[in-house]
Amino acid sequence: MQLVTVKTFEDHFQARLLESKLESEGIPSVVLYENIITLNRMYNVAMGGILLKVHSDDYERSRKIIIDIDNSPWTDEDDQILECPKCQSTNLYGGFLSFRSLPAILAVFISFIAGGCYPIYFKSVYRCKKCGTEFKNVGE
Repeated sequence: MQLVTVKTFEDHFQARLLESKLESEGIPSVVLYENIITLNRMYNVAMGGILLKVHSDDYERSRKIIIDIDNSPWTDEDDQILECPKCQSTNLYGGFLSFRSLPAILAVFISFIAGGCYPIYFKSVYRCKKCGTEFKNVGE
């Protein structure tokens, strides 16, 4: 059997969570390049991200599980569905790495001046897929 990539990640936590979900559904999977990218995030682009691979026979079933997860709305601690504060859409990206703040812009600039080091400052936010608004959950 051949292994095929079912999803790529920037974060090893998300890769391991999805690996656990697939394994709970009886689909064996493997995470590749987790350690090298965790040690140096610059390798993320060079390596193509952290890869989650499954057997080719399990590809369609695993894609269906991933699509179901991706289409589920984000919820807060009280299981209330999160909405965009601007357009009230529930179609959101979670864990979006934002550089839209003065410290983040300065970190990018300093990183560029320092020889292209990966910027170490960013904030994790929700981003609306409809209007592009970035926001934090009110309780965070």
